[in-house]
Amino acid sequence: MHGIETHIACAREAATYFDLGEGDVWLMSLPMHHVGGLSILFRCLVSGAALAVPEADEDLHDAVERFEPTHLSLVPTQLERLLDSGIGAERLRACRAVLLGGSAASPALRERALRAGVPLYVSYGATETTAFVAASDEPDVVVRPNAAGRLLPHRRVEVAEDGEILVGGNGLFDGYLEDDDVVAPLDTSARYATGDVGRLEDGVLYVDGRKDRMLVSGGENIHPEEIEGVLVALEGVEQAVVVSVDDAHFGARPVAFVKGDSLTSDRLASALRERLPGFKVPDAFYAMPEDALEGLKPDVAGLTAMLRDAEAFRVLRAL
Repeated sequence: MHGIETHIACAREAATYFDLGEGDVWLMSLPMHHVGGLSILFRCLVSGAALAVPEADEDLHDAVERFEPTHLSLVPTQLERLLDSGIGAERLRACRAVLLGGSAASPALRERALRAGVPLYVSYGATETTAFVAASDEPDVVVRPNAAGRLLPHRRVEVAEDGEILVGGNGLFDGYLEDDDVVAPLDTSARYATGDVGRLEDGVLYVDGRKDRMLVSGGENIHPEEIEGVLVALEGVEQAVVVSVDDAHFGARPVAFVKGDSLTSDRLASALRERLPGFKVPDAFYAMPEDALEGLKPDVAGLTAMLRDAEAFRVLRAL
């Protein structure tokens, strides 16, 4: 549950941050049932910028070429696809700001965008925080692994002893709707526990992974996002998702789904052993099913279910 006053206040702060105003065009590149898409609407509403709305079935590449936006909000998959297109990359360079969020983006993708001249901003936020709470376009921050930007003045962000990111201050949602009541899951200091694990260093927020994705293998904590980051940094790897599977001896073990060219399990495992402790190397590597990358974020739950379903498992291709 969100209050309209909160959306308007966050939109005004974002409009000031991006110097957004009349003559600017922000493309509705994210669905409005996500807070990232809804935020675009409010930013244009309060600033006088134009809201460019593509046709329902219009390809993002075509919409970017047709509307020539000054501002764009993208998730990593969208950014990668636009960079793969010459015209898409040219239009990205012509933007004043390209805001990247939604899920973790590899340093390799960020560096590629900067090399292409894209005015890239990394950011961090959640549905419950209404808008981003950290952002930065500083190249030395953008390329750092897991960096999510510098904290914004109107947000209060702290890191708990267990590493969980806590958010307070302006912009928090009203709560969850439960049995016709709105329940705000805030602690005694009015902070929202995001479920994300990270750290604060010199005003820069780093997001290392999700608490609910962490697996314990033989007593060792493993964050799948760390393995994914190493995988996508390898030559030939375009996308990687690491999931947890039950193991009778260790309790749980990581398994990787990878998209790329000329990849083999032996090559990937060997490369990971050079960069990670042995217990973090996945037990198996599978080719990424195409439909796992169709949404704004990789379908982690769907991939996990495929490993557990005998019929679905038979169609998986081991690398």
